[in-house]
Amino acid sequence: MNMPKYLLIAAGLLAISSSAQAVLINFQALADGSLGESAWNSLMFRVNGTHTTSTSDAFLEITGTNGSNSYAYLDSNNAGLGVCGALHDASNSGQAFTNSRANHCNPSSDDNVTYHNGTPETLHFIFDAAVLIEGIWLNNNHDGDRSLLNDFVSIGVNGITSPTQLTDGGYMADSVLDPDLVLGAGDSFDVGFYPGSLCNNNGSYNDCEFYVSKIEFSAVRVPTTLVFNAVPEPEILVLLSLGLVGMVTVRHSQKRQGKSIAAS
Repeated sequence: MNMPKYLLIAAGLLAISSSAQAVLINFQALADGSLGESAWNSLMFRVNGTHTTSTSDAFLEITGTNGSNSYAYLDSNNAGLGVCGALHDASNSGQAFTNSRANHCNPSSDDNVTYHNGTPETLHFIFDAAVLIEGIWLNNNHDGDRSLLNDFVSIGVNGITSPTQLTDGGYMADSVLDPDLVLGAGDSFDVGFYPGSLCNNNGSYNDCEFYVSKIEFSAVRVPTTLVFNAVPEPEILVLLSLGLVGMVTVRHSQKRQGKSIAAS
């Protein structure tokens, strides 16, 4: 029996799975531990979350931009991942001389995600396969009021971002976002500084600057039936939307159950 295309896609959507073990990358621990304070042209990790310097086994690549080529920067002392525009010695940039002053940001104040020379800085998380972004932790432990509560950040995909208000956290505490966002291979999850008036403190813009403390993701399996030929029919788009909403709803339910168990 030939099943209609939209039924095949509906069946495929039900088979989308994020059952793989979630991977947590702790940038604070890396900056204060094995990698030290350091700048990276491309900060890369394997699918299991371990660091690599080889593109051949890299699953996640992280880059930083501030209107020009910049560095993804690991800042020590309970900070995390930020963006740096210039180093003490640019010849020592990239994947070398970690935890060396030659590879430290210059000036040292430009090591978070902030508003730099009139341009908002952004971190780009680019994955080699489909993933579910489950959580991202942000902090402002080195700057301003040491809190991100009620501040704004820019969150988006492939350069299209929108302001997101942080509604938790506090003094020296992380603000946590649960995007539950599915990305395809090669897509970029972007986390950047929001340059709006709500983040402008007398022209300094230091209220909303931040570091990324951690990110959590899991690989997802997308069936080959989820391949459209030409323009998808309207009913297929409806099924696709319902399938993705269903997957996110299930994920939220799992999180709530986990929190209930942890609290009991």
